[in-house]
Amino acid sequence: MKKISIRNLIIALLCVTIIFLAIGFSILSIKLDNLKKKEESFLVVFTKVKEDTSVKGGTKTPVGENSITNKGQTVNMKFTLYAPQDELAYNLVVRNKGTIDAELIDLIAVPDYVNDSDDKNSIYPVTITTTDIKGKVLAPGEETNIKVVVTYNPSLKPTTKKIPYQLSLLTKSAESR
Repeated sequence: MKKISIRNLIIALLCVTIIFLAIGFSILSIKLDNLKKKEESFLVVFTKVKEDTSVKGGTKTPVGENSITNKGQTVNMKFTLYAPQDELAYNLVVRNKGTIDAELIDLIAVPDYVNDSDDKNSIYPVTITTTDIKGKVLAPGEETNIKVVVTYNPSLKPTTKKIPYQLSLLTKSAESR
């Protein structure tokens, strides 16, 4: 009688173990299916351009125009500065709309008023500065700001300066953290 009850207990334990293994396999199979169907996307874009400050150095207020083009990859700007001490500042909002981490490699400026001496001389005495974003990693849904400041420095011959400017994003998918 005892041998039968021990044997029945072992059979019952084996059956329960098989049921738990089947449930675990089903859950694992569903999770793998969901991972297989998941689509990864990579999309980093400019979402907004907000005027931060405008400083009037003379009688006329400096003016700035902007538009986001190239499916959110480029911001076109045009600044009109009238007198020394005029200054315009803008905040550009960059958002990772993809599903994977993205690294901001650089901003491509056209014309390059910082590194190209001919371009720099063409707008003298105006200077343009931007926030350094090199190497910044954005998680999916994360945003960062880039500040663009245009300053009309003191000059012996003040004239109205109309300055075209374009910034484009250079990004790549980030290594897993």
